Amino acid sequence: MAADAWSAPEVGFLAGVATNPVARGKGLSRQVCGFVTAELVKRHGRAALMVDGDNAAAIAVYERLGYTYRKVAAARLR
Repeated sequence: MAADAWSAPEVGFLAGVATNPVARGKGLSRQVCGFVTAELVKRHGRAALMVDGDNAAAIAVYERLGYTYRKVAAARLR
């Protein structure tokens, strides 16, 4: 599954991406994310998302869809 969440007028935001472990490896995430991404770009002109840097499988899907991975600064409590 994937959803349009927290979008702004200039950028659509892809979120809530999840694949049932039983359904992984079948290209379903690419299809769903591709559809949502296309709709976000159609409505907002561009799309963005956040992904954990160690989630190589997700990053590979997003890069195939045209996203570019960029590290961002984040803070955490110690």
